[in-house]
Amino acid sequence: MNYWFTNDSDAIGWRPTFTQDGQTYQTQRAAAMIRAIDPDILGVEEGPSREGELGLFIRDYPSGGAAACSTALRSRAAPR
Repeated sequence: MNYWFTNDSDAIGWRPTFTQDGQTYQTQRAAAMIRAIDPDILGVEEGPSREGELGLFIRDYPSGGAAACSTALRSRAAPR
C-alpha cells in the first residue's frame, strides 16, 4: 500500500498511479476492486507506514461501516 501514497517526507496524499514490479497501476482502480468485493471485514496487512495514510484510505474508499469499525478498533488499541 505504501506505493499508493506520497513519500513520507511529503504531506499525506494519494498518488494517482504507482509502479510496482514493473507494472503501472491506478490507485482508484485498486481501491474500486476492494469496494466491489464489499467485504464485511477488511483487514489490512502490510499497510501504509503512516497512520494518516490508513485514515485517508478508510475515509475515501471502503464503506462507512469499515471506517466506523477501524475507528473503534484503533481506540481500543490505544495505550491507557
